[in-house]
Amino acid sequence: MILPIPLRTYLESHSKLRWWNALTLAGIAALALALSFREIFSPDIGLHLAAGRWIIEHGSIPATDVFTYTVPGNDYVDLYWLYQLLMTGADKLGGEFMLVLVNSLFILTTLYLLFYRSHFGKTIPLAVSLVVLFCVTLTINYEIRPHVVSWVYLNLLILVLDRFILDPRRALWPIILLMVLWVNTQPTFILGCGVIAAYWTGIAIQNKRIDRRLSRFFAFGVAACLLNPYFLKGALLPFVQFGFLQGASVYKTLIAEYAPMPIMIQYDDLFHLGKLSIFQPLLLLKALRLSLIAGLVVQVLRKKMPLHEIILALMFFYIGMLAEKNTGYLVVAVTPFLLRSFGVSVSQNQEVDAAKKAKATNTQRVSRFRSPQRMMATCAVLFVCCLLIVPRTITNDLYSVLRYSDRFGSAYNNRVLPVQAAAFLVNNHLDGRIMNHISFGGYFMHALPQQIFIDGRNEVIGESFAREYVKSSTPEGLDELVRRYRPDIAAFPHKEGLSWVSYFSRDTLNWRLAYFDEVAALYLRRNYAEHIPRLTEHLFASARQRRTIADVDSLLRKDFKRGLLDPFVRGQYFPVKESESSVFCSYIGWRFSAISLGLDAIERSTIECPEVFLNLGNYFFSVQDYRRSAVCFERFLSEGYSHPTAIAMLRVIRGEPSLKR
Repeated sequence: MILPIPLRTYLESHSKLRWWNALTLAGIAALALALSFREIFSPDIGLHLAAGRWIIEHGSIPATDVFTYTVPGNDYVDLYWLYQLLMTGADKLGGEFMLVLVNSLFILTTLYLLFYRSHFGKTIPLAVSLVVLFCVTLTINYEIRPHVVSWVYLNLLILVLDRFILDPRRALWPIILLMVLWVNTQPTFILGCGVIAAYWTGIAIQNKRIDRRLSRFFAFGVAACLLNPYFLKGALLPFVQFGFLQGASVYKTLIAEYAPMPIMIQYDDLFHLGKLSIFQPLLLLKALRLSLIAGLVVQVLRKKMPLHEIILALMFFYIGMLAEKNTGYLVVAVTPFLLRSFGVSVSQNQEVDAAKKAKATNTQRVSRFRSPQRMMATCAVLFVCCLLIVPRTITNDLYSVLRYSDRFGSAYNNRVLPVQAAAFLVNNHLDGRIMNHISFGGYFMHALPQQIFIDGRNEVIGESFAREYVKSSTPEGLDELVRRYRPDIAAFPHKEGLSWVSYFSRDTLNWRLAYFDEVAALYLRRNYAEHIPRLTEHLFASARQRRTIADVDSLLRKDFKRGLLDPFVRGQYFPVKESESSVFCSYIGWRFSAISLGLDAIERSTIECPEVFLNLGNYFFSVQDYRRSAVCFERFLSEGYSHPTAIAMLRVIRGEPSLKR
């Protein structure tokens, strides 16, 4: 590894610095491993496993859609097939654990390549790069999706071109190999073409001549994009998907990740229920992006960045602005450029001259800001941070405090995916026509035997059907879809699909509730699967434990104080399951069940849960238990949180003497 030249003499007499660098790097790797080993939450994992299974069973790549009954004749340009085969093989080999492990290895490879590229050809303090790597590790997207493989391709492609700039005799054939692999892994291969074009343009302008050798491999790299099962149609797919990212596209409202992430930090990034909460990954990601922008502007003005890096930075900033899902590519591509711009150029032929120049111009700065003592202190702080975060991740304290649905482990996450709802359908042999919410489509493709209604493959479902599906955001539009497609089963996330809740819960003549949990609700059509009874509040409550009045009051006074070491050594729990289930019960008018589930949430939670007290205040108010409603609202406000509903209703309770207390 290339180290800062002025530090080499320091390292000879400061072996502790070398050890601190190694320990910190190991700590960051452990942090990345702990964060990436989280329960599977990607809505697309089922899509990729279903497609991989189909490819293996049929020995070919699908050309038309085979997974939905709504658009069965639409073209299916499956450029993910290589990734799908890899993950299907991993799933057959080791199930969910192997899926998470393979994804973690890709992420660790990405982080290592980021670290390596930051030092390649430049001398910068290791401690500085470790600080940035630590920030990237906290904010990177750990979802099991093909973008993690594309990050590796992007890193390697830029590294090949950086080697070529340092030594024009370097081999360029890896460009062709990387592009062939990329085009058969994800449609983002077009970014590889953009990277090569940026280097080609920057070198041509800077040298005032076209590099013929690079031009040949540029052409070969672009031609390699045709080496996919769909030939020209596959090579043009990125341009089709680019249209989905435009402002007028229906997919902007249909798929959340297509929405752009605001550049500036918003109020919601800093506060949770009116209380300051700054340690949030989204906030850190925005801060990292703002830092990259500021640093690049400064370095461009200082003329510290070559033209091809400036072109690449502008390209990836534009792509990152189009959709939130592109932010990872921005961080992967630009971060090493920025770090290297603050270093001193080094190569084997220039090392001596660079050392003399650095010694003459940077002696005071090195002694002040790059002293071993300062860098050891920086590494020590980073290492301690890793030591504090890793165990909190394993005990789920980190996710619980941040109110995330993520959990450490390798199972499918039922707080995000309809795992138990799919199991209910399979176990009861409910294989009739299903109308599913779009966020359930990917998982259902893999978990259910029947074809599904819709999923997130925008290039497959088409703009026409997408606009038709958007109507489901209102009960009237949903009624039109139900009448047209006549499903036997309706499956949806009750938190996102409020119009679905309203429609199916009110039409009791034609639909009955059969199952619900923290994420999903299942309704069955009248006369379908009559052996499955209607789930009523009485039936639901009869299977639950009943509490005495004293137990209820005791729970409302529960103290959530924890021991100093509890977040690090004991499993922590935030009641997403009970809280979300209670909200659904309140939606459909099961008020006492909502209260019961809310009390379950308080009983099982190991940390304060103000959201539960806020909801319970509303539930108790709805059943005219104003005394307990006031207790819940007062408990919520006393913890420093704020919400207009709590304040307004507490005033009503206190201001009406006729209300029972």
